[in-house]
Amino acid sequence: MARVQADSKIIDELNDLINQNIDVSLFPYKKGNSIRIGSFAIRKKKSQYIVINCKENKIVEQCFSQPAAIAIAKRMSKGDEGRTNDIMLLDQQLQKNFVDCIFYSHTIENTKDLLKREATFDRYDIAKYRVEDATAALECHIFR
Repeated sequence: MARVQADSKIIDELNDLINQNIDVSLFPYKKGNSIRIGSFAIRKKKSQYIVINCKENKIVEQCFSQPAAIAIAKRMSKGDEGRTNDIMLLDQQLQKNFVDCIFYSHTIENTKDLLKREATFDRYDIAKYRVEDATAALECHIFR
């Protein structure tokens, strides 16, 4: 009896999901050398991703990571510009810790001092965890 109720609940949730109105303009797609989301385009320029408002032909934001650029473009195309500061803070955290990882890995490879290598390896692990954490938080902004 309980199994039948659970199955019918799942079927009802699936029907609701299928019958929802979905704005297809919010789906990202690749066009040339850019990713388009609504009226926004994301392009890679050297070491950063720029978010361009195609209606106004204006650069809206410059990000270190692609997930941050996608999250900002998605939020702006929904008209929710208030959350972009949170996204940019996560992007800055990701950038800082990513650069720290590069520095720490260089130190680990080149130092002859065993104590320094071990301490740097611990710092590398912490920075790597923070990069993964910031990336996961940015992905949450994308999939909301």
